[in-house]
Amino acid sequence: MTGVLSFFTNLAKRQELLKKRVEEFEVNYNGEVEDCEKDFEDTCERNENRMKELHGEIDDAAHHETLDELKQQTFDHLDQMAVGYRDHADQLLGIHNRYPGEAQALIRKET
Repeated sequence: MTGVLSFFTNLAKRQELLKKRVEEFEVNYNGEVEDCEKDFEDTCERNENRMKELHGEIDDAAHHETLDELKQQTFDHLDQMAVGYRDHADQLLGIHNRYPGEAQALIRKET
């Protein structure tokens, strides 16, 4: 009887430890996703502010040469923004794609 009680006590302790590690894993995963999204939001805000600056400079341009230069800067900035969107998508997709394998590894390790 002592062996059975010891077994179930040990099993309960391991179950609590597993529960704690799974919760920690989920918090880390959600935190990584939130950090990625927050970084992207900050980048978008900076990009939008730069576009507003360029728009103001275009409105104030007095010469065609200046306007052509500002137009090129604007297109270059839009290209950089497009790359930023792709990079963000790749980074977020990478986080989501790693999740199943990491979850499986956690459960295998714990069992």
